[in-house]
Amino acid sequence: MPQYGLGVDEKTQEFIGIENFRFIKGAQGPQKVETHKYFGPIVEMAINLVVDISGFKHTQARAYTRHTCIWLIWLACIYFFYKTCTLLVSHTPSALLATMLFSFSPHLFAHAHYNSKDLVFLSILLFSIYCLLQFNQTKLLRYLIFSAIWIGIATSIRSVGALLAIIMLLHLFSSTRRIVHLSLFAVIGLISLYAVYPYLWLHPICGPPTIFLYANQNPWPWQVQFAGKWLQVGKGVWYYVPLALAITVPLATLFLYVFFIIRLLMQASKRMFNANQWFLFNLFCIPLLYIVFTKPYFYNLGRHTLFFQLLLSLPAVFVVHAVWQNLVAKRMVQGAVAITGLSLVAWFSNEMVYFNAIKTSFFKPYSFELDYWGISGLRAMNYLLNTYPNEQLKVFVSTDGEKLSKLMLATHNAERLQFVDKDSANFELKFYRFFPLAIDSTCINYFGSKAEPYLVINKLK
Repeated sequence: MPQYGLGVDEKTQEFIGIENFRFIKGAQGPQKVETHKYFGPIVEMAINLVVDISGFKHTQARAYTRHTCIWLIWLACIYFFYKTCTLLVSHTPSALLATMLFSFSPHLFAHAHYNSKDLVFLSILLFSIYCLLQFNQTKLLRYLIFSAIWIGIATSIRSVGALLAIIMLLHLFSSTRRIVHLSLFAVIGLISLYAVYPYLWLHPICGPPTIFLYANQNPWPWQVQFAGKWLQVGKGVWYYVPLALAITVPLATLFLYVFFIIRLLMQASKRMFNANQWFLFNLFCIPLLYIVFTKPYFYNLGRHTLFFQLLLSLPAVFVVHAVWQNLVAKRMVQGAVAITGLSLVAWFSNEMVYFNAIKTSFFKPYSFELDYWGISGLRAMNYLLNTYPNEQLKVFVSTDGEKLSKLMLATHNAERLQFVDKDSANFELKFYRFFPLAIDSTCINYFGSKAEPYLVINKLK
């Protein structure tokens, strides 16, 4: 956990939760809710409540408590991934192996420490999927209700949850065709969305289209780097998300998904139909096709679409189960999972994990955003504090975002580190933002590869 500092947006997200909670308590008017209307606050409110209950006053303890909450949600996600796999194939070894592969993703592992939006959205989406599959198997209404509640909460975090909810409704229609079940899912899901989104209390009619239109346009005032190109505002490219997945998802997961598609097509040609397999296929392909054809504008390497990694990973259990009796194929899958686990050890501290071969084979250094949230700042500060234990550190940082990580330092360390202008500084932290970093004689440490560092520490005096 000390490898990951505070992201540049994290304090903003925290304040959104605080301001919405104050509105609910009647401690302030709706002005702040209107200001942050595009950002669902439910998870932030819950995390802030836990932090407040903890009683911690120091910013370091509060920050670590916050990150711990996100990490616990990730652990719950892993558990329900396993439970979902056992529903899909009823074979414990296959479910366990597929779960290991999912949990070994370095990209997801990193985001599980600090991303209170996309990683949490992915997790809550999985909770909803699990409950829906349980309902299909048991026909117990409580699972249908909980599935609807979870997808409503998820939609408050990312509006793509509405599209996923429609796909879930279609799956429900194909499995039950009872209007009471369809209506219950839709109504409970809608109530859940409104219940956790205070802005919709103020604007129950025009609120949802306003939010969804904003999310579809996804305005962003700066350029972003993707595949060696600088993209302008509003100029999305159709391959943004497919390529982002290709270079961040473990290769074993990608290969297993290809085999899943091949098996699905072979079964379809033989008129064999597995409703759960087609359900997972639609959950992945329909949103992906929507994105490819509408070309919305993304940034931070498709962080908004992190949930696709879940939808790529779940079908792996079908392939693992299918090859389990073939000793050679089973050993190959087990080996691929083991190698993925080793990649987690090698890459766990890098926010943007470019460990797939496509990155080094086709793209030059600095073809993509690196450490967009500035979380490596904490590691840099800890390095300086440990390397120069008896010195007062005067540090120059060119942007304010990376300075947030100082809030995660213990008091005695924070007092030793001071941010100053460059003329007065002893050290400089240079982060990759728009311009490549160069390692020269003043460099005493760097993070990332030597050809493509995303943070360089220079000794100025």
